Order: sequence, then C-alpha cells, then structure tokens
Amino acid sequence: MHKQFLLTMALVMGMSAGVVSAAKVGVTVSPGTVKVSNVVQPGTNQFLLKMQVKNEGARSQTFTLTASGGLVVTEKPFELPAGQTKEVDVWLHVNEDTVDGDYQGVVTALGREKDSLMGVETKFICQYKVEKPKPWWETLWATGAEAGPSP
Repeated sequence: MHKQFLLTMALVMGMSAGVVSAAKVGVTVSPGTVKVSNVVQPGTNQFLLKMQVKNEGARSQTFTLTASGGLVVTEKPFELPAGQTKEVDVWLHVNEDTVDGDYQGVVTALGREKDSLMGVETKFICQYKVEKPKPWWETLWATGAEAGPSP
C-alpha cells in the first residue's frame, strides 16, 4: 500500500513537471485575423502583409509555418531565441479556376524546443472574397443604364 502511494505521488509530480515545462513553450502571431477589404480576382497573386511570429517561450524554438486556403508563405523552418520576433511575408494566391465566393486562408505557426516532443501552434486567419471580373460590355451596359433615358 505504501509503495502504491509513493508510485502515485511520483507519477503526479512527474506529470506536473511536464505541465510546467510545457507552459514555458509559446508562440504568437500578429495580426491574428485579417479581412481583405478589396475583392480579389481569380488568377492573381498579391502581397498580403508581414506577419510577426514571436517566441513566447523561455528557450529557443524552431518554427515551421504552413499555409492553406490560398495563403502562401515561403519561409523555411527557422530558429528564434526566447522573446524574439521575426517578420514573415504572407501572400494571397487565387487560382484561375477559383469560383466566386467567400474564402478563408490559414497560416499555422508551430514552435518546438530542441529535442522536445511537445510543440505549440497558433494560427493566422485571413478572410477574402473572390469575384470574377464582369466582361467589359456588361460594365459599359450598366454605365449606360444608370444614366437613364435621354430626353
């Protein structure tokens, strides 16, 4: 009975130590969310912003960035000392075959200390609207219709 109690206490203390060390690992990105104010068109690429990745941990971490939903980040994995920040370019790439609609892109930043099995991740979210441009004749026709009939 006494051995079981000691074993249980050792496990609880061991798990607690793991939680404490995990709390020292951290990452933030800013901005966290952005909404593209202008409508984008299929087949276009545009520079979106410089995202900041910050190591909130107590030790140096290696960061890996992945992107989806039309967002593109070309940054290779990089090491960042504790408390330091790095700027990363985020691009928006809209494929030619993208249909009109509202979209969400995500950049995930995963930070991991050397030789650690645990990692901490955070996400940057971008919302944007895609519309194919109207043919020139529709634009011309709409302009004439707004003017009204001539006297």
